[in-house]
Amino acid sequence: MDTLALHIVSLGGTLVATAGNDAVAYATFAHLPSSDVLKSFGLTRNEADAIWDIFKPIATSLKLEDEWSREQDQITLKLSRFGSPNA
Repeated sequence: MDTLALHIVSLGGTLVATAGNDAVAYATFAHLPSSDVLKSFGLTRNEADAIWDIFKPIATSLKLEDEWSREQDQITLKLSRFGSPNA
């Protein structure tokens, strides 16, 4: 999760919180993409949210499951080991 968080912060996101253990990890980010970026490309937030699915094949290749959710201006990413009871 640390590498994923670093990547998202390098794209302009703000890391709000992290939590987890060996089985599951969460990271919450704010302001990504920013309203200015959305306006520049003429995108709605729902259209831009398709980008979060880009991590799915990477996670799968690492034998991880990934999920994401949005709550207002924040995105929470979850990585978990396949079949983990804590997932």
